[in-house]
Amino acid sequence: MELKYPTSIRDPIHGFIPLTQKERRLIDSRPFQRLRRIRQLAHAYLVYPGAVHTRFEHSVGTLRVASRMADHLLEEIQSLTTGQRDEILLGKSPDDFRRIVRIAALLHDIGHLPFGHSTEPVLLSKLPVSLRNTEEVESLHERITSSLIRHSEELVEILEEDLDDVVQVIEGKKHQGREVRFLAKEIVSGPVDSDKLDYLLRDSHYAGVKYGVFDLEKVIESTTIHISGPHCFLAIKGEGVRAIEQCILAKFFLAEQLYFHKVRVVTDNMLVRGLNLTLVGMPESQTSVKPHDNLGKLFEYGDTQEYISEFLLWHDERMMDCGCAANGYAGDLFRRIRDRRLLKLRLDEDIRVLTKDINSQDRLTTLESHTDEARKEEQEIAEVLGCPSELVIVRNTTSATPHTGREKYRLEPETVVIRPEHGEARKLSEHEPSILRRLQEPEQIRLQVIVQDDPTDNLSADSDRASEIRDKLYNLYQQGGK
Repeated sequence: MELKYPTSIRDPIHGFIPLTQKERRLIDSRPFQRLRRIRQLAHAYLVYPGAVHTRFEHSVGTLRVASRMADHLLEEIQSLTTGQRDEILLGKSPDDFRRIVRIAALLHDIGHLPFGHSTEPVLLSKLPVSLRNTEEVESLHERITSSLIRHSEELVEILEEDLDDVVQVIEGKKHQGREVRFLAKEIVSGPVDSDKLDYLLRDSHYAGVKYGVFDLEKVIESTTIHISGPHCFLAIKGEGVRAIEQCILAKFFLAEQLYFHKVRVVTDNMLVRGLNLTLVGMPESQTSVKPHDNLGKLFEYGDTQEYISEFLLWHDERMMDCGCAANGYAGDLFRRIRDRRLLKLRLDEDIRVLTKDINSQDRLTTLESHTDEARKEEQEIAEVLGCPSELVIVRNTTSATPHTGREKYRLEPETVVIRPEHGEARKLSEHEPSILRRLQEPEQIRLQVIVQDDPTDNLSADSDRASEIRDKLYNLYQQGGK
Protein backbone atom coordinates (compact mmCIF):
# COMPACT_ATOMS: atom_id res chain seq x y z
CA MET A 1 0.00 0.00 0.00
CA GLU A 2 1.35 3.42 -0.97
CA LEU A 3 2.30 5.54 2.04
CA LYS A 4 0.26 8.66 2.74
CA TYR A 5 1.50 11.62 4.75
CA PRO A 6 -1.40 13.58 6.27
CA THR A 7 0.76 15.53 8.71
CA SER A 8 4.30 16.92 9.10
CA ILE A 9 6.79 18.33 11.59
CA ARG A 10 8.90 21.40 10.87
CA ASP A 11 12.58 20.78 11.61
CA PRO A 12 15.47 23.29 11.55
CA ILE A 13 17.75 20.83 9.72
CA HIS A 14 15.47 19.13 7.18
CA GLY A 15 12.53 21.52 6.86
CA PHE A 16 9.06 19.98 6.78
CA ILE A 17 9.17 16.24 7.56
CA PRO A 18 6.06 14.42 6.28
CA LEU A 19 4.60 11.71 8.56
CA THR A 20 2.17 8.86 8.16
CA GLN A 21 -0.68 8.41 10.62
CA LYS A 22 1.12 5.45 12.23
CA GLU A 23 4.34 7.48 12.63
CA ARG A 24 2.40 10.32 14.23
CA ARG A 25 0.87 7.87 16.71
CA LEU A 26 4.35 6.49 17.51
CA ILE A 27 5.67 10.02 18.09
CA ASP A 28 2.77 10.76 20.43
CA SER A 29 3.41 7.55 22.43
CA ARG A 30 4.90 7.70 25.91
CA PRO A 31 8.17 5.87 25.02
CA PHE A 32 8.87 8.37 22.26
CA GLN A 33 7.80 11.50 24.16
CA ARG A 34 10.28 10.51 26.87
CA LEU A 35 13.05 11.41 24.38
CA ARG A 36 12.11 15.11 24.80
CA ARG A 37 13.72 14.86 28.24
CA ILE A 38 17.00 13.23 27.17
CA ARG A 39 19.57 15.61 25.72
CA GLN A 40 21.43 14.40 22.67
CA LEU A 41 24.83 15.55 23.98
CA ALA A 42 24.37 15.15 27.75
CA HIS A 43 26.21 18.05 29.45
CA ALA A 44 27.91 19.48 26.37
CA TYR A 45 25.71 22.57 26.85
CA LEU A 46 27.97 23.54 29.76
CA VAL A 47 30.55 24.56 27.16
CA TYR A 48 28.33 24.96 24.06
CA PRO A 49 25.19 26.70 25.47
CA GLY A 50 23.11 25.99 22.37
CA ALA A 51 23.62 22.22 22.56
CA VAL A 52 20.41 21.55 24.45
CA HIS A 53 18.68 19.60 21.67
CA THR A 54 17.24 16.21 22.52
CA ARG A 55 17.00 12.72 21.12
CA PHE A 56 13.40 13.50 20.17
CA GLU A 57 14.24 15.81 17.27
CA HIS A 58 17.25 13.70 16.28
CA SER A 59 15.02 10.64 15.95
CA VAL A 60 12.52 12.49 13.76
CA GLY A 61 15.41 13.78 11.63
CA THR A 62 16.82 10.26 11.31
CA LEU A 63 13.44 9.12 9.94
CA ARG A 64 13.67 11.83 7.28
CA VAL A 65 17.20 10.91 6.19
CA ALA A 66 16.40 7.18 6.20
CA SER A 67 13.33 7.81 4.05
CA ARG A 68 15.35 9.75 1.49
CA MET A 69 18.00 7.04 1.41
CA ALA A 70 15.35 4.34 0.96
CA ASP A 71 13.68 6.30 -1.87
CA HIS A 72 16.97 6.66 -3.70
CA LEU A 73 18.07 3.04 -3.22
CA LEU A 74 14.67 1.70 -4.33
CA GLU A 75 15.26 3.53 -7.62
CA GLU A 76 18.78 2.10 -7.79
CA ILE A 77 17.57 -1.51 -7.69
CA GLN A 78 14.86 -1.15 -10.35
CA SER A 79 17.24 -2.51 -13.01
CA LEU A 80 17.74 -5.77 -11.07
CA THR A 81 15.75 -8.94 -11.59
CA THR A 82 12.64 -9.57 -9.50
CA GLY A 83 14.48 -12.29 -7.57
CA GLN A 84 17.39 -9.98 -6.75
CA ARG A 85 15.03 -7.20 -5.63
CA ASP A 86 13.08 -9.60 -3.41
CA GLU A 87 16.31 -10.76 -1.77
CA ILE A 88 17.47 -7.21 -1.09
CA LEU A 89 14.06 -6.13 0.23
CA LEU A 90 13.64 -9.34 2.28
CA GLY A 91 10.53 -10.22 0.30
CA LYS A 92 8.81 -6.90 1.02
CA SER A 93 7.16 -4.62 -1.48
CA PRO A 94 8.90 -1.26 -1.98
CA ASP A 95 6.22 0.54 0.07
CA ASP A 96 6.44 -2.02 2.90
CA PHE A 97 10.25 -1.76 2.85
CA ARG A 98 10.06 2.05 2.99
CA ARG A 99 7.54 1.95 5.87
CA ILE A 100 9.62 -0.47 7.97
CA VAL A 101 12.84 1.50 7.42
CA ARG A 102 11.15 4.77 8.40
CA ILE A 103 9.67 3.31 11.59
CA ALA A 104 12.92 1.58 12.62
CA ALA A 105 14.82 4.86 12.09
CA LEU A 106 12.21 6.74 14.12
CA LEU A 107 12.42 4.33 17.06
CA HIS A 108 16.15 3.57 16.94
CA ASP A 109 17.01 5.65 20.06
CA ILE A 110 14.05 5.01 22.39
CA GLY A 111 16.20 2.61 24.44
CA HIS A 112 18.67 5.25 25.62
CA LEU A 113 19.25 5.74 29.34
CA PRO A 114 19.14 9.26 30.85
CA PHE A 115 22.12 11.22 29.46
CA GLY A 116 22.46 8.66 26.64
CA HIS A 117 25.78 6.91 26.19
CA SER A 118 27.29 8.76 29.18
CA THR A 119 25.59 6.50 31.74
CA GLU A 120 25.90 3.19 29.85
CA PRO A 121 29.12 2.15 31.68
CA VAL A 122 27.12 1.90 34.93
CA LEU A 123 24.54 -0.42 33.36
CA LEU A 124 27.25 -2.44 31.61
CA SER A 125 29.06 -3.04 34.88
CA LYS A 126 25.90 -4.58 36.33
CA LEU A 127 25.05 -6.86 33.41
CA PRO A 128 25.40 -10.62 33.97
CA VAL A 129 28.81 -11.88 32.86
CA SER A 130 27.14 -13.92 30.11
CA LEU A 131 25.94 -10.69 28.45
CA ARG A 132 29.13 -8.71 28.95
CA ASN A 133 30.88 -9.64 25.70
CA THR A 134 31.94 -6.95 23.24
CA GLU A 135 28.97 -7.26 20.89
CA GLU A 136 26.37 -6.96 23.64
CA VAL A 137 28.21 -4.09 25.31
CA GLU A 138 28.29 -2.09 22.08
CA SER A 139 24.63 -2.75 21.21
CA LEU A 140 23.18 -2.14 24.68
CA HIS A 141 20.71 0.63 23.81
CA GLU A 142 19.55 -1.39 20.78
CA ARG A 143 18.83 -4.31 23.11
CA ILE A 144 16.75 -2.04 25.37
CA THR A 145 15.03 -0.55 22.31
CA SER A 146 13.96 -4.03 21.20
CA SER A 147 12.71 -4.81 24.71
CA LEU A 148 10.70 -1.58 24.72
CA ILE A 149 9.09 -2.36 21.37
CA ARG A 150 8.14 -5.87 22.48
CA HIS A 151 6.95 -5.02 26.01
CA SER A 152 5.30 -1.61 25.65
CA GLU A 153 1.59 -2.30 25.20
CA GLU A 154 1.24 1.08 23.51
CA LEU A 155 3.91 0.35 20.89
CA VAL A 156 2.68 -3.21 20.32
CA GLU A 157 -0.82 -1.89 19.58
CA ILE A 158 0.44 0.78 17.15
CA LEU A 159 3.00 -1.37 15.29
CA GLU A 160 0.76 -4.41 14.84
CA GLU A 161 2.10 -6.58 11.98
CA ASP A 162 5.21 -4.37 11.55
CA LEU A 163 6.58 -5.18 15.01
CA ASP A 164 8.74 -8.21 14.14
CA ASP A 165 10.19 -6.56 11.03
CA VAL A 166 11.08 -3.39 12.93
CA VAL A 167 12.75 -5.40 15.72
CA GLN A 168 14.78 -7.31 13.11
CA VAL A 169 16.08 -4.03 11.66
CA ILE A 170 17.00 -2.78 15.15
CA GLU A 171 18.64 -6.03 16.30
CA GLY A 172 20.01 -7.30 12.99
CA LYS A 173 19.86 -10.92 11.86
CA LYS A 174 22.33 -13.77 11.97
CA HIS A 175 23.25 -16.72 9.75
CA GLN A 176 25.26 -19.58 11.22
CA GLY A 177 26.00 -17.46 14.30
CA ARG A 178 27.34 -14.48 12.34
CA GLU A 179 25.59 -11.19 11.70
CA VAL A 180 24.31 -10.72 8.17
CA ARG A 181 24.40 -7.24 6.65
CA PHE A 182 21.13 -6.28 4.92
CA LEU A 183 19.96 -3.08 3.32
CA ALA A 184 17.31 -1.96 5.83
CA LYS A 185 19.78 -2.41 8.69
CA GLU A 186 22.53 -0.60 6.75
CA ILE A 187 20.28 2.43 6.28
CA VAL A 188 19.41 2.62 10.00
CA SER A 189 22.74 1.47 11.53
CA GLY A 190 25.78 1.01 9.35
CA PRO A 191 28.99 2.84 8.45
CA VAL A 192 27.07 5.39 6.35
CA ASP A 193 23.67 5.46 8.04
CA SER A 194 20.78 7.86 8.56
CA ASP A 195 21.66 8.17 12.26
CA LYS A 196 25.11 9.66 11.62
CA LEU A 197 23.99 11.74 8.66
CA ASP A 198 21.44 13.46 10.87
CA TYR A 199 23.37 13.88 14.12
CA LEU A 200 26.49 15.32 12.48
CA LEU A 201 24.46 18.13 10.91
CA ARG A 202 22.20 18.55 13.95
CA ASP A 203 24.95 18.59 16.59
CA SER A 204 26.96 21.07 14.52
CA HIS A 205 23.91 23.33 14.13
CA TYR A 206 22.92 23.40 17.81
CA ALA A 207 26.46 23.65 19.16
CA GLY A 208 27.05 26.60 16.84
CA VAL A 209 30.11 25.11 15.13
CA LYS A 210 30.69 24.48 11.43
CA TYR A 211 32.80 21.33 11.73
CA GLY A 212 29.91 18.92 11.07
CA VAL A 213 28.76 20.43 7.77
CA PHE A 214 28.86 18.21 4.67
CA ASP A 215 26.96 17.73 1.41
CA LEU A 216 24.05 15.53 2.54
CA GLU A 217 22.35 15.60 -0.87
CA LYS A 218 25.47 14.34 -2.65
CA VAL A 219 26.05 11.60 -0.07
CA ILE A 220 22.47 10.30 -0.47
CA GLU A 221 22.62 10.57 -4.26
CA SER A 222 25.88 8.60 -4.23
CA THR A 223 24.57 5.64 -2.21
CA THR A 224 24.20 2.31 -3.95
CA ILE A 225 24.28 -1.37 -3.01
CA HIS A 226 27.02 -3.98 -3.07
CA ILE A 227 26.16 -7.67 -2.68
CA SER A 228 28.84 -10.03 -1.37
CA GLY A 229 27.79 -13.55 -0.41
CA PRO A 230 24.91 -13.34 2.08
CA HIS A 231 25.58 -9.66 2.74
CA CYS A 232 24.02 -6.60 1.14
CA PHE A 233 26.14 -3.52 1.90
CA LEU A 234 25.21 0.11 1.47
CA ALA A 235 28.06 1.40 -0.70
CA ILE A 236 29.14 4.72 -2.23
CA LYS A 237 29.58 5.26 -5.95
CA GLY A 238 32.97 6.41 -7.19
CA GLU A 239 31.56 9.84 -7.94
CA GLY A 240 30.69 10.27 -4.27
CA VAL A 241 34.18 9.71 -2.82
CA ARG A 242 34.81 13.38 -2.07
CA ALA A 243 31.37 13.78 -0.45
CA ILE A 244 31.90 10.82 1.88
CA GLU A 245 35.42 12.01 2.69
CA GLN A 246 33.90 15.34 3.69
CA CYS A 247 31.44 13.46 5.90
CA ILE A 248 34.23 11.46 7.56
CA LEU A 249 36.20 14.63 8.19
CA ALA A 250 33.10 16.26 9.68
CA LYS A 251 32.86 13.42 12.20
CA PHE A 252 36.59 13.66 12.91
CA PHE A 253 36.44 17.39 13.67
CA LEU A 254 33.26 17.08 15.74
CA ALA A 255 34.87 14.27 17.74
CA GLU A 256 37.84 16.49 18.55
CA GLN A 257 35.97 19.72 19.20
CA LEU A 258 32.61 18.57 20.59
CA TYR A 259 32.13 14.89 21.47
CA PHE A 260 35.49 14.61 23.27
CA HIS A 261 35.80 18.20 24.48
CA LYS A 262 37.46 18.14 27.89
CA VAL A 263 34.34 19.49 29.64
CA ARG A 264 32.29 16.65 28.12
CA VAL A 265 34.93 14.12 29.22
CA VAL A 266 34.92 15.50 32.77
CA THR A 267 31.13 15.69 33.17
CA ASP A 268 30.56 12.20 31.74
CA ASN A 269 33.04 10.71 34.19
CA MET A 270 31.74 12.75 37.14
CA LEU A 271 28.27 11.44 36.28
CA VAL A 272 29.43 7.81 36.25
CA ARG A 273 31.38 8.26 39.50
CA GLY A 274 28.38 9.94 41.14
CA LEU A 275 26.04 7.15 40.03
CA ASN A 276 28.39 4.43 41.25
CA LEU A 277 28.73 6.11 44.65
CA THR A 278 24.96 6.63 44.85
CA LEU A 279 24.20 2.98 44.08
CA VAL A 280 26.88 1.61 46.41
CA GLY A 281 25.70 3.92 49.17
CA MET A 282 22.11 2.67 49.18
CA PRO A 283 21.43 0.04 51.89
CA GLU A 284 19.34 -2.85 50.57
CA SER A 285 16.95 -2.55 53.54
CA GLN A 286 16.01 1.07 52.70
CA THR A 287 12.37 1.63 51.84
CA SER A 288 11.26 3.71 48.88
CA VAL A 289 11.01 7.09 50.60
CA LYS A 290 13.75 9.13 48.95
CA PRO A 291 13.86 9.67 45.18
CA HIS A 292 17.12 7.77 44.70
CA ASP A 293 15.86 4.55 46.28
CA ASN A 294 14.55 3.22 42.95
CA LEU A 295 17.61 4.29 40.96
CA GLY A 296 19.13 0.83 41.35
CA LYS A 297 16.24 -0.72 39.42
CA LEU A 298 17.13 1.32 36.33
CA PHE A 299 20.51 -0.40 36.23
CA GLU A 300 19.17 -3.94 36.62
CA TYR A 301 18.35 -4.64 32.98
CA GLY A 302 15.95 -7.41 32.14
CA ASP A 303 13.98 -8.20 29.00
CA THR A 304 10.73 -7.91 30.96
CA GLN A 305 7.69 -5.67 31.12
CA GLU A 306 8.57 -4.86 34.75
CA TYR A 307 11.97 -3.46 33.77
CA ILE A 308 10.51 -1.48 30.86
CA SER A 309 7.89 0.07 33.17
CA GLU A 310 10.68 1.27 35.49
CA PHE A 311 12.88 2.36 32.58
CA LEU A 312 10.20 4.69 31.19
CA LEU A 313 10.09 6.64 34.47
CA TRP A 314 13.67 7.88 34.09
CA HIS A 315 15.00 10.87 32.17
CA ASP A 316 17.76 13.48 32.58
CA GLU A 317 15.97 15.73 35.07
CA ARG A 318 14.84 12.92 37.35
CA MET A 319 18.31 11.37 37.45
CA MET A 320 19.91 14.74 38.20
CA ASP A 321 17.40 15.49 40.98
CA CYS A 322 17.99 12.02 42.40
CA GLY A 323 21.76 12.44 42.34
CA CYS A 324 21.68 15.90 43.90
CA ALA A 325 19.61 14.48 46.79
CA ALA A 326 22.18 11.78 47.55
CA ASN A 327 24.52 12.00 50.53
CA GLY A 328 28.29 12.37 50.68
CA TYR A 329 30.51 12.64 47.64
CA ALA A 330 27.79 11.15 45.39
CA GLY A 331 25.52 14.14 45.93
CA ASP A 332 28.51 16.49 45.83
CA LEU A 333 29.47 15.29 42.33
CA PHE A 334 25.95 15.74 40.97
CA ARG A 335 25.64 19.21 42.50
CA ARG A 336 29.03 20.15 41.05
CA ILE A 337 27.72 19.28 37.57
CA ARG A 338 24.48 21.18 38.18
CA ASP A 339 26.31 24.31 39.39
CA ARG A 340 29.22 23.92 36.94
CA ARG A 341 31.83 23.50 39.68
CA LEU A 342 33.62 20.85 37.71
CA LEU A 343 36.66 18.73 38.39
CA LYS A 344 39.57 19.46 36.05
CA LEU A 345 41.31 17.34 33.43
CA ARG A 346 44.91 17.83 34.54
CA LEU A 347 46.61 14.99 32.68
CA ASP A 348 45.92 13.86 29.12
CA GLU A 349 48.99 12.16 27.71
CA ASP A 350 50.00 9.32 25.41
CA ILE A 351 50.93 6.47 27.76
CA ARG A 352 54.07 5.76 25.73
CA VAL A 353 55.22 9.32 26.39
CA LEU A 354 54.12 9.34 30.00
CA THR A 355 56.26 6.37 31.01
CA LYS A 356 58.98 4.39 29.23
CA ASP A 357 58.61 1.40 31.54
CA ILE A 358 57.06 -1.45 29.49
CA ASN A 359 55.31 -3.04 32.46
CA SER A 360 53.77 0.30 33.43
CA GLN A 361 52.67 0.89 29.84
CA ASP A 362 50.98 -2.52 29.72
CA ARG A 363 49.28 -1.95 33.08
CA LEU A 364 47.97 1.51 32.20
CA THR A 365 46.85 0.42 28.73
CA THR A 366 44.64 -2.33 30.18
CA LEU A 367 43.36 -0.22 33.10
CA GLU A 368 39.55 -0.07 33.06
CA SER A 369 37.82 3.04 34.34
CA HIS A 370 35.71 2.86 37.50
CA THR A 371 37.08 -0.54 38.56
CA ASP A 372 38.94 -1.67 41.70
CA GLU A 373 42.25 -1.39 39.82
CA ALA A 374 41.44 2.18 38.82
CA ARG A 375 40.43 3.00 42.40
CA LYS A 376 43.87 1.90 43.66
CA GLU A 377 45.48 4.22 41.11
CA GLU A 378 43.20 7.06 42.20
CA GLN A 379 43.98 6.55 45.88
CA GLU A 380 47.71 6.81 45.19
CA ILE A 381 47.21 9.99 43.15
CA ALA A 382 44.97 11.42 45.88
CA GLU A 383 47.75 10.93 48.44
CA VAL A 384 50.24 12.75 46.20
CA LEU A 385 47.86 15.64 45.50
CA GLY A 386 46.28 15.83 48.95
CA CYS A 387 42.66 15.60 47.83
CA PRO A 388 39.83 13.05 48.41
CA SER A 389 40.18 9.93 46.24
CA GLU A 390 36.46 10.17 45.40
CA LEU A 391 37.31 13.35 43.48
CA VAL A 392 40.08 11.72 41.45
CA ILE A 393 39.12 9.83 38.28
CA VAL A 394 41.67 7.88 36.22
CA ARG A 395 40.79 6.50 32.81
CA ASN A 396 42.51 5.52 29.61
CA THR A 397 41.02 6.33 26.25
CA THR A 398 41.86 6.20 22.58
CA SER A 399 42.67 9.42 20.78
CA ALA A 400 39.60 11.21 19.41
CA THR A 401 39.03 9.95 15.86
CA PRO A 402 36.09 8.58 13.85
CA HIS A 403 37.41 5.12 14.87
CA THR A 404 35.29 5.26 18.04
CA GLY A 405 32.10 3.23 18.15
CA ARG A 406 31.05 -0.23 17.04
CA GLU A 407 33.77 -1.47 14.70
CA LYS A 408 31.62 -2.58 11.77
CA TYR A 409 29.46 0.57 11.96
CA ARG A 410 32.28 3.10 12.17
CA LEU A 411 32.39 5.87 9.59
CA GLU A 412 35.99 5.48 8.45
CA PRO A 413 38.01 4.55 5.35
CA GLU A 414 38.22 0.88 6.40
CA THR A 415 34.43 0.37 6.65
CA VAL A 416 33.04 2.47 3.79
CA VAL A 417 32.63 0.45 0.57
CA ILE A 418 33.25 2.26 -2.74
CA ARG A 419 31.68 0.79 -5.88
CA PRO A 420 33.15 2.55 -8.92
CA GLU A 421 31.41 2.59 -12.28
CA HIS A 422 34.11 0.30 -13.65
CA GLY A 423 36.10 -2.22 -11.63
CA GLU A 424 35.54 -4.06 -8.39
CA ALA A 425 34.13 -2.68 -5.17
CA ARG A 426 36.74 -1.96 -2.51
CA LYS A 427 37.26 -0.12 0.76
CA LEU A 428 37.64 3.65 0.65
CA SER A 429 41.12 3.20 2.18
CA GLU A 430 42.11 1.21 -0.92
CA HIS A 431 40.41 3.47 -3.46
CA GLU A 432 43.12 6.09 -3.85
CA PRO A 433 45.49 8.19 -1.73
CA SER A 434 43.57 10.98 -0.05
CA ILE A 435 43.56 13.50 2.76
CA LEU A 436 42.10 10.75 4.96
CA ARG A 437 45.46 9.02 5.29
CA ARG A 438 45.93 10.67 8.67
CA LEU A 439 42.81 8.93 9.94
CA GLN A 440 44.39 5.55 9.22
CA GLU A 441 47.29 6.11 11.61
CA PRO A 442 47.36 3.93 14.76
CA GLU A 443 45.35 5.23 17.68
CA GLN A 444 47.07 6.50 20.79
CA ILE A 445 46.08 5.08 24.15
CA ARG A 446 46.03 8.07 26.48
CA LEU A 447 45.86 8.25 30.27
CA GLN A 448 43.53 10.91 31.67
CA VAL A 449 43.39 12.08 35.29
CA ILE A 450 40.44 14.21 36.45
CA VAL A 451 40.84 15.82 39.86
CA GLN A 452 39.59 18.47 42.24
CA ASP A 453 41.76 21.39 41.18
CA ASP A 454 41.60 23.47 44.33
CA PRO A 455 40.46 22.26 47.80
CA THR A 456 38.52 25.51 48.28
CA ASP A 457 36.90 25.26 44.81
CA ASN A 458 38.20 28.73 44.05
CA LEU A 459 37.21 29.05 40.40
CA SER A 460 39.58 31.99 39.89
CA ALA A 461 42.66 30.15 41.17
CA ASP A 462 45.75 31.01 39.13
CA SER A 463 47.56 28.62 36.80
CA ASP A 464 50.31 27.83 39.31
CA ARG A 465 48.13 25.22 41.02
CA ALA A 466 47.30 23.59 37.68
CA SER A 467 51.00 23.46 36.73
CA GLU A 468 51.86 22.04 40.14
CA ILE A 469 49.30 19.26 39.72
CA ARG A 470 50.54 18.38 36.23
CA ASP A 471 54.15 18.28 37.44
CA LYS A 472 53.25 15.95 40.31
CA LEU A 473 51.34 13.62 37.99
CA TYR A 474 54.15 13.48 35.44
CA ASN A 475 56.68 12.82 38.21
CA LEU A 476 54.47 10.08 39.61
CA TYR A 477 54.54 8.16 36.32
CA GLN A 478 58.02 9.01 35.05
CA GLN A 479 59.86 8.10 38.23
CA GLY A 480 60.13 4.76 39.91
CA GLY A 481 58.71 2.72 37.01
CA LYS A 482 55.09 3.57 37.94
